[in-house]
Amino acid sequence: MAILYVSGRDQEREFQQYAIDDEAIEYYFDVLNHLVKAGFQVSAVKLVIEGKAMLLPVEAFDGELVEEHLRALQQIWEELLLLK
Repeated sequence: MAILYVSGRDQEREFQQYAIDDEAIEYYFDVLNHLVKAGFQVSAVKLVIEGKAMLLPVEAFDGELVEEHLRALQQIWEELLLLK
C-alpha cells in the first residue's frame, strides 16, 4: 500500500495537509495536480510505499495531469518486454 502526503497552502493562504491513498500511484499525482491547478501551493510531497518514504520534488507538480501519459509509457514498456 502507498500513501502520498502533501502539505502546502490553499488559495486563502491557509496551511493544509492531505493524505491520499489509492491503488494507483498515477491517481495520486493527478489528485495533487488538480490541487495545484486550483491554486494550491505545494511545500512538501512525501510518498510512502510499504513503510519506506521518499520526498518528491514539488516542482514536478505543475497542474498538468499525468495518468494518461504514464499509462501510455506503461503500455510501451509492456510491449517491449513481450518482444524479448
